Amino acid sequence: MKKSLVTMVIIVTGILSILITILTYYGSYSGNFIVIIDSKENVTSIVLSETSDFTDASPRLFADSVNDTIPLAYYDLKINEAVQAEGNYFDPDFRYFAYSFYLKNVGNQVLTVETQYLITESFRDADKVIRVVIIKNEDVGNLKMYMQKDSIDFAYPINYPTPIYFLDVEKGIVFTEKIINFYPGDVIKFTVINYVEGNDPDCSDAIAGGLIKMTMKFSIIDSRDIEEELRT
Repeated sequence: MKKSLVTMVIIVTGILSILITILTYYGSYSGNFIVIIDSKENVTSIVLSETSDFTDASPRLFADSVNDTIPLAYYDLKINEAVQAEGNYFDPDFRYFAYSFYLKNVGNQVLTVETQYLITESFRDADKVIRVVIIKNEDVGNLKMYMQKDSIDFAYPINYPTPIYFLDVEKGIVFTEKIINFYPGDVIKFTVINYVEGNDPDCSDAIAGGLIKMTMKFSIIDSRDIEEELRT
């Protein structure tokens, strides 16, 4: 039997908050990347961790701040190294935000989990030049890059990832997607990379002192009993 949360009551919600300060060419990147499980019920069905063994499983994870960033090109990113790390990854050559964490179903229900990535605050058009890169389970070949559509047509370098435009700029929705058939014991590793794209035609001194705040939210929207599934 399916048990849908049609009343908008969310059993478990995970929230990732990113606070980014951008100073073009000579700036700083500061703030925390926060992961929160907010369980208002007695049974927690999903948990977060910076490590694959979940010895540090917690309802709240904090990433370290990154300072003194500058606009970069996509090919400056050390993506292979970032996805192999756990927790914060600090590039020895460039400064940008890279953080990996794990989501696990620790309950006895098969879940559908909705993922939302939201821009909750943007100052000095920082949202126009930020890039959001999402990688699941270290599968770099299938990474997704999200960006706001450029104000003018612009040809990025060859082999630049095909971008996915923000779902709804006015509402600050970067993307929404569902994790379907998330079975008990299943684990997904997420690597989130945020950087300022220097090739973006909107990247100029006008964004100096800009700020952007983002939230990634995991919500259980459906569950079904695994024993009932086996019987059917």
